[in-house]
Amino acid sequence: MKKELMDYIQSVLSKGFKPEQIKQALRQAGYEEAEIQEAFAGISQPKSNTLAIFIIICFLVGAFVLILFLAFNLLGSSPVVMPQKIIPQQSTQGCNEKAPGQWCYQVVTESVTSGSCSATKEECINTYYADLAAANKDEKLCSKIADQQAKDMCNSNVASRKNDLAVCDNLSDPEQKTNCIGTIAGQQKDKALCNAAPSKDDCYISYAVTTKDASICELASTADKKQQCEFFATPPPPVPAQG
Repeated sequence: MKKELMDYIQSVLSKGFKPEQIKQALRQAGYEEAEIQEAFAGISQPKSNTLAIFIIICFLVGAFVLILFLAFNLLGSSPVVMPQKIIPQQSTQGCNEKAPGQWCYQVVTESVTSGSCSATKEECINTYYADLAAANKDEKLCSKIADQQAKDMCNSNVASRKNDLAVCDNLSDPEQKTNCIGTIAGQQKDKALCNAAPSKDDCYISYAVTTKDASICELASTADKKQQCEFFATPPPPVPAQG
């Protein structure tokens, strides 16, 4: 299913659609944020690059060990004891370092159970508070996120879960704010809400993503926007059934 999802994303990107529009469509279709990010990462970071990096790291580690071996034998010194990395055991804002470069968290509430791992503590904390805010439908938790784009996304997700247009006002990025308003407009089946969006055309697209109703596309101001709107009224690949 991951390949099918990646093929869908590549196809839509090739048509000129923005990544955030595609992510919004996938969220509305029921995909988890972790699945979406993983699919995009698989497209932007080919396996060949990962393999090349792994080979380079192995080469450098091997060279370092060889230098230590030669130094020990030539100088007759005591064996070199490599320092061991100490993995912190305490919880840091919901995130624990399970292994080097693997910061993980878990959110458990009455309605939502979620969790994931990130390469850095900052990324982990951002995702942790985003999930916690969405699970509790509490936009105040989004303020604890340092990255502005991640904070906007957090507020957008909370707005969608609460079906609350007022939360969209917390977003600073005009594009994300437009998507937020369009989502709420679709959930409330009130296309007039798009009049307050920074971009009416993109708001109509988000409305179509949410409702799968292409009739709103007739309001688009250009043929290109109408085509985009009609495309997003068509749902992406279905989320695979669990079990």
